Amino acid sequence: MAGFFGFFDYTKPGPGIPKNAPPKSRPRVFFDVFIRKFWKLIQINLLYTIFNIPGIVFLFIGVQFMFPSIMFEDIEIDLYLRLMFGSLFICFPILCFGPAQAGMTFCLRNFAREEHAFIWGDFKEHGLKNIKESLLICLIDFCAFLLLCIAINFYGQLINQQRFWALITFGVIALAFLLFSMMHLYIYPMLVTFHITVRQIYKNALIFATIRFIPNIGILLLCAAIIMASFLITEIGVILFFLITTSLIGLIINFYAYPTIKKYMIDRVQEEAAAELSGEARDAIAEESGADRVDYPEESGQPAAGLSAADADGETPSDNDPDPNDEKPADKIFTDGRFI
Repeated sequence: MAGFFGFFDYTKPGPGIPKNAPPKSRPRVFFDVFIRKFWKLIQINLLYTIFNIPGIVFLFIGVQFMFPSIMFEDIEIDLYLRLMFGSLFICFPILCFGPAQAGMTFCLRNFAREEHAFIWGDFKEHGLKNIKESLLICLIDFCAFLLLCIAINFYGQLINQQRFWALITFGVIALAFLLFSMMHLYIYPMLVTFHITVRQIYKNALIFATIRFIPNIGILLLCAAIIMASFLITEIGVILFFLITTSLIGLIINFYAYPTIKKYMIDRVQEEAAAELSGEARDAIAEESGADRVDYPEESGQPAAGLSAADADGETPSDNDPDPNDEKPADKIFTDGRFI
């Protein structure tokens, strides 16, 4: 008899999930994933830190432009504060090494979709697969960040001279910087999900930053609060930053951004793909099968039950054709970049 008088029998099936159980809320799913993937998040964070050394160099250069003068006489405190502010821009992510960020985002996006990810394999594969686009993105981000920092410092000095027009210009630049930060909630998740150009990625990210302005502010404030709270004890903050802070913030961002990307982009692509099944193809299938017509659920956007993709296109599958259910889904979705 397995177990001890029926107890501790791990061969018995568990109760499972009730058939009519309500779906879990996104916050609950997040904490479930965080607990299950905790050690994998640490592995991703360490892997990202190693390959993000160019991003850390960008960080120190960028923060130097943002704070060109010494903020505190104590050099150690000044350095820690620069690291704390700089970690915001790495985690969001604005200052980072693109391929490393793409590899980490793919893994975290899969976690957000409750899918498996091979930490080293997927990190390496999708970092290299998106190397051109991600390098271009990190170059654009670095240049834009430097220009914004220079502008903020310039107009900040004019404000000290009590020039009203400088205050208005400073406000506009600060708003642009805020939108620029919001865009990065969506840039890398779109990069690893779609076959679209960098221009389309920035365009869509700007629209997402605009139409979801208030929720975006909320998620940025939440992430900033977590990062700054970790630095309440400076030494612990530094350790956490290299162990889990970056991957934790990335997981939060992907859990937040992916449902929006799915709603406005992925679902639209799937609906358009389903709509390509023309009435002529359905009539041809009905004629071959001897039926008067083929029922097709228009609202669901799915083929009628029992029809394969080859049937819907009017083709007869051969014995050598692979089973569609056995095919691995594509890593990226082809789209023209539009979503509204």
